[in-house]
Amino acid sequence: EYGRTIKYGSSTQPITMINSNIFNAAIENLDQGAVYHYRAKAVTDTAGTIYGADLTFKTLVDTEANISISIYAR
Repeated sequence: EYGRTIKYGSSTQPITMINSNIFNAAIENLDQGAVYHYRAKAVTDTAGTIYGADLTFKTLVDTEANISISIYAR
């Protein structure tokens, strides 16, 4: 999930993880020079929905605002 506030508001396409602790997602059309919040969201059969910590990044000014985020899940 990602967005300009901790309410996020946007999400990437779900992916299936099998025996992997690393995943990534590309997000596009971000505002230039803006701070974004993001977090991992996992849906499991046994534990339900689990959310990662809120993290932030800031996009650059005067560049295409596309980014790829990789998250290491423990």
